[in-house]
Amino acid sequence: MFEGWAAGDLEAMLECADPDLEWHAAVDGRLYRGHEGMREYYARRREEGRLEIPLQRAVEVAPGRVLAVGRLRMMRPGRGLSDSPGVWAFYVSEGRITRIEAHASEREAIKALRAAATAV
Repeated sequence: MFEGWAAGDLEAMLECADPDLEWHAAVDGRLYRGHEGMREYYARRREEGRLEIPLQRAVEVAPGRVLAVGRLRMMRPGRGLSDSPGVWAFYVSEGRITRIEAHASEREAIKALRAAATAV
């Protein structure tokens, strides 16, 4: 999914996502649902400027539970560059992402991923 974003390839991103995806976005705090939600998120970010999301590392915390750590770099015309850490919990089932949650810290994301893994 990160490769698709970097390449500006929305279709590649959609291929990674379950049609019923729930995406809790860090950039605007909204919940985006399904492929239509992904399209909306992608369009909103493109309207605001250029958002880069370089992935630094990804670790499978439990089966189907992935911690992703990277950056959120947003270049907005007339407003300059905003650069902040990005921490996400990815939930994967049958090879597709079913849920993405933004977290404030790696510790918080790992706790959520482990709790979800034991609840299954």
